[in-house]
Amino acid sequence: MRAGGSGCTIIKKTSCRQMGEGIVVWQDLWERHRGAFCVAVGMACFLLAGLLVRALPSVRENLGMSAPAPRSSESASEEMTKRLSKAAERKGVSPAASDLESEWFLYVTGSVRRPGVYRLPPGARTVHLVEAAGGLDGFADPIAVNLAEPLADGMHVHVPRKGERSPQAPLVAVAPTVRARIPGHGEGRLIDVNRASEAELTALRGIGPTLARRIVEYREANGPFQTLEDLVRVKGVGAAKLEGFRGQATVGP
Repeated sequence: MRAGGSGCTIIKKTSCRQMGEGIVVWQDLWERHRGAFCVAVGMACFLLAGLLVRALPSVRENLGMSAPAPRSSESASEEMTKRLSKAAERKGVSPAASDLESEWFLYVTGSVRRPGVYRLPPGARTVHLVEAAGGLDGFADPIAVNLAEPLADGMHVHVPRKGERSPQAPLVAVAPTVRARIPGHGEGRLIDVNRASEAELTALRGIGPTLARRIVEYREANGPFQTLEDLVRVKGVGAAKLEGFRGQATVGP
């Protein structure tokens, strides 16, 4: 019995000694390779985070959490069109009519860099049209053109070359002394706003088709104009516009 008990004691001591030696070995390894172990753990965490980020979209799809699709430019354009239409309806005009009145179509030829038809806002002058056409070229005669001349919708402006004679066509903006001309009225004859048609009224400086129609409608509804100043009662004809064509118009019986 004693021999058996002493054998067990020896085995226990041996096991304890081996465990102690193992702990010492692990402690020694930890001290030697602690930095490398921390780096390895950090890399493992980084890789795990990357896998989670890549797997997140599929998880959101499975859970029905897809992000809302961005609004296309077409839908935004349609919404803006609807807003403009509603605003035009509140003002009592159609969107098409509102667009037509918001710009003028003007034609420029002669000594400019890019002759052609241009769209400019109402109230534009010759200088704005020339700038839109790229400016005067090297052959233009700047003295023959009044760059401050007010324009009107549908007007044709010709910029002559140096030494070129001004054309005899009804080009209002070629020179400041040229008056509006209409068929059957003779050169320089004043336009009677009480008898002129819509087409004839457009020869007045600053009067386009829209304002000409309003003048005729006002004249038919309220009778003939007594003075030129009565024209300011027409919507769109202000004092400044009246002064622009005062020298071209008259009030007949």
